[in-house]
Amino acid sequence: MPDVNRREFLHTTTTAATAAALGLTASGRAHSARPGADQEIRIGLVGCGGRGTGAAAQAIQSSEGVRLVAMGDVFADKVTQARDNLEKTDAAAAVQVDDRSCFAGLDAYRRVIEHADVNHVILATPPGFRPQQLEAVVAAGKHCFMEKPACVDPVGYRAVIAAAKRAREQGTAIGTGTQFRRANHYADVIAAIHDGAIGDVLFAQARYCSGGIWYRERQEGMADAEYQIHNWYHFVWLCGDQIVEQAVHNLDAINWAMGGPPARAYGSGGQRCRPADSEIYDCTSLDYEYPNGASLSFQCRQQPGKGQVWNRIVGVKGEAWIHPFSFGEIKSHGGEKVLKVRYRPNAYVDEHRDLIASIRAGTPIVEAEEMADSTLTAVLGRLAAYTGEEVEWDFVQRESKLDLMPPELRLDAALPAPAVAVPGQTALV
Repeated sequence: MPDVNRREFLHTTTTAATAAALGLTASGRAHSARPGADQEIRIGLVGCGGRGTGAAAQAIQSSEGVRLVAMGDVFADKVTQARDNLEKTDAAAAVQVDDRSCFAGLDAYRRVIEHADVNHVILATPPGFRPQQLEAVVAAGKHCFMEKPACVDPVGYRAVIAAAKRAREQGTAIGTGTQFRRANHYADVIAAIHDGAIGDVLFAQARYCSGGIWYRERQEGMADAEYQIHNWYHFVWLCGDQIVEQAVHNLDAINWAMGGPPARAYGSGGQRCRPADSEIYDCTSLDYEYPNGASLSFQCRQQPGKGQVWNRIVGVKGEAWIHPFSFGEIKSHGGEKVLKVRYRPNAYVDEHRDLIASIRAGTPIVEAEEMADSTLTAVLGRLAAYTGEEVEWDFVQRESKLDLMPPELRLDAALPAPAVAVPGQTALV
């Protein structure tokens, strides 16, 4: 497999020869990216696990004139399985991926992006790869749907912000997998908060407490890199820890309600219930402070016991509760109901519908910055828990040099043994 280096920007995509191969104009934008109500969306799927397979099906379901034409993953069996599964769904007629358009290996993402028929790329690989792959999509002048989270470290965050700026300048879209921003009850409750329904916000609480997560055994003959990508949820350079990969949804909702990211974080966490070689925490508790003086008490865990996933925002006049896939409500402190909204499915489909509609209208959505800020909020909290330090937003956004991607990655590479972070020993970089 070829070397993969996130620091290497894909300069070759701007050459005339590559532009011709990709069907690009002299400006670097794909011919097929021109807006129009009848524009056909031809998807290339990068990352063929369960979330990628689901996202492809939901994109097809969301709008007319959508086809899946190319697929890629590090592992060939994932591509085959995903295609087979999609061909058994209601989306089967729009799955038009022949064997020549199926790619495997660390360079599979490039080959999907460079596919001449693809004008819209879904990125659903492990999060550690996302900044590099988003850069490649934007450099190719193609539209993108990027699953959450945006990155796993501050260096990746800055790459996503730069890619978003370039996408906006060239007129290509970046939609993101923060589906609760398309959920009606979240939108209605947070709009009411912004309109003053609970008065000035004082504090918030959020929980993403669930059971355990999957674990994939190391197969015979797997080198470190291949194994860790195979079992990606348990390695920080790939998933970012639970707070980044999963609980970012709650942090995104609170940032949305607060009007932006926090100023600092302080907290703790640890590991009690993970497999022996997992290096991620299974519980994290944090206090975030926002620039307006409001605070957030935040917890996430993947441990046995009663699960709780909700958001609470308290103001001087009342409080709001938002429960995923259920309802949102606002009550005064005296108990008077101000607003109650039931969730109306399906936000997973709506996020693709809105993205595709924006492309066809010639007003492409670029929402990567919001998702990147929420992801960095999670990274901020992880660094506070891992180091035992109070960590400032300005430091992680502007100064931190933390880059978790191995500098030269091959599937047969040896990697350092997993090590669970220990406050007082783990340095703040």
